[in-house]
Amino acid sequence: MLKKFMQKNRNWCEEFLKTHPLDAKNINNVYLKAVKKYLKDAGIVYDVGGGKHCRYIDFVGEGTMVYALDISAEELDANSGIKEKIVTDVCKDIPIPYGKVDMITSSSVVEHLTEPVKYYENAYNALKSGGIFINMFPCRYAVFAMVNRVLPKKFARNLLYFFQPGAKKDCGFPAYYKGLYYKRVIKDLRDRGFRIKGVYLRYLQADYYTFFVPLFLVNYVWDAAMKKLGIKNGATHMLIVAEKI
Repeated sequence: MLKKFMQKNRNWCEEFLKTHPLDAKNINNVYLKAVKKYLKDAGIVYDVGGGKHCRYIDFVGEGTMVYALDISAEELDANSGIKEKIVTDVCKDIPIPYGKVDMITSSSVVEHLTEPVKYYENAYNALKSGGIFINMFPCRYAVFAMVNRVLPKKFARNLLYFFQPGAKKDCGFPAYYKGLYYKRVIKDLRDRGFRIKGVYLRYLQADYYTFFVPLFLVNYVWDAAMKKLGIKNGATHMLIVAEKI
């Protein structure tokens, strides 16, 4: 009975979003487009958090070598699309070749890092001059992120899996969201020597709550207000492209 109720709610919310979209662009597609743009000129690429799968593997040309970096050897073992794999904590070290990597990417990874700034520093050292640094992540002041930080980790994970069964595939790892809001990320990257080349902000978290229409609508109004008022620190997701100079 409960599952049928939630499914009816999801169906209504999905139809609502089709006619009242807050973001015409899918941020995952924006991420792939950004990576593809720079991938064609890259010789060495590090895909951070690229455990089970590299999202842009289909775009990789013969002249490009992609390394999957992940803290979990088990996750890397499941990645059949990448031959070169490195087990490492990017907050502590990004292995050689220093100063020779053309591009470093991550997708839904930085929120799980305990020290994102150390990751930025290590990435800067690994990249060559002119190297590209692309990261996509959920932001600290999204409602779901604030709730996730307050609830006990195991309870939050079980709650997510119950209301969003599809999240079991890629979500559920501990998340910290340290410094992950617009002004802070821009400052942290610039302080480490990066030049900001592009930023895309997403204002939509209501899709997390499609299982219950009233909750969905409350979050939709919140998202719409953040976007209308141009409150960048209130964005739910952020994609940033930076360059080592």
